[in-house]
Amino acid sequence: MRKIDPNMPRGSWLRIEKVDAGWRYVDDETGATWSSVRAAFCTEQLGLRFSHGQPSAALLETVHAVLAMAARRRVEDRELVTDLFLGSTTFAGFLRLFLVGVGLIKLDEDGRDIVGLTREGRAALMMLIATRPHSARQSPPNHATIADLAELGMGPEGREDRLARLEAEAAAWDVAFLRRDQAGRPTVILSMRGSGPMQNMQTVWSLAFGTGVERDRFYEWLCHRLDRWPDWAELASEFGSQKLTHRLLGVMAASLEVDPPPMKRITAGLLR
Repeated sequence: MRKIDPNMPRGSWLRIEKVDAGWRYVDDETGATWSSVRAAFCTEQLGLRFSHGQPSAALLETVHAVLAMAARRRVEDRELVTDLFLGSTTFAGFLRLFLVGVGLIKLDEDGRDIVGLTREGRAALMMLIATRPHSARQSPPNHATIADLAELGMGPEGREDRLARLEAEAAAWDVAFLRRDQAGRPTVILSMRGSGPMQNMQTVWSLAFGTGVERDRFYEWLCHRLDRWPDWAELASEFGSQKLTHRLLGVMAASLEVDPPPMKRITAGLLR
């Protein structure tokens, strides 16, 4: 079996060659060929077959989301079910065990929480980031690096320094949650770049708090889940702000009973 380098995207060993229909990717060690790096990943790593030459984009986006979660933090089962699988414990459990079986993620001793990526998982995530369809990789943190997912907003410095550093980076993104004061009230906003000719930034969602301390606690909770920002932003842009509010409340409720003690204090303080 080929030894995977976790510091390189999976499939970086493939050779590209020209054919009549376009390009194909060749594994010189085995002689196997594929229409894309993603197709090679689905066939070799996931053991899947697909029609029309390309794997399901929706399936790979889901795999990408789970791997990005695992790269950033411990992912508790109930939060995964609530946020990514919309309450389907069967689908969430199947995909979690499937990704363990194909060697991409690691689980805790109880076999429920995702606690990290394997070497293969890290390489696979790097490949999925690099090969996302153009339409899906317009806005950070969609093309955040592995280092960003592992460290940004999660460093050893004090909370305000961590949040301020992440916020400074996020201010240049096309999709970002940011702290603001609106009408004299501490607020968290979701800022998105518009699709019109000028593509100006606009606020598509906001949530005000009674104090700055409460606002900052909520913002830290959001920052721990930086990998979910693009999908959450789609809820506000496609379905209106109420849909996003309901999703965030559901995910927060799922995290209340299972977060480590520091995060329990943060989330509990929000709901006083």
